[in-house]
Amino acid sequence: MRAFILWMTLFFIQSDFNSIVLGTDRQPDRMSHDPSGINRINQEEEIMQSVFPNPFTPNNDGFNDYVEFTFSESIPLKPVVHIFNLRGKKVCELNPGSERSCQWDGKDRSGNDLEPGVYIYIINSEDGKSSNGTVTLIR
Repeated sequence: MRAFILWMTLFFIQSDFNSIVLGTDRQPDRMSHDPSGINRINQEEEIMQSVFPNPFTPNNDGFNDYVEFTFSESIPLKPVVHIFNLRGKKVCELNPGSERSCQWDGKDRSGNDLEPGVYIYIINSEDGKSSNGTVTLIR
């Protein structure tokens, strides 16, 4: 299983595709391949300052039990973090409101522990800026 997850991660990151559509509850978010070799969302504007730790280990030992998304001071408040599995299914949505950071504990929208693996995050700000990347959950 770990070999499959690693293969899927490498395939996703290195794949030369024109677009992948990740479904959300509202409308699809589009990821597109940029010529630099980095997959980014629609606009090329960064709204993230950091995603740490990555990987994270939500096992309730008090160390790295959540991943923290910290947002750039240059964006307006109210970003929304969408988290997807590698099959494109939305597993969680974080709404930090006016905070400049938020945390994800590796649980889905119902509070169930998710399987170890690589997850895709997409962050949209209220002014239309977007950012994306991956985070690895290890149990």
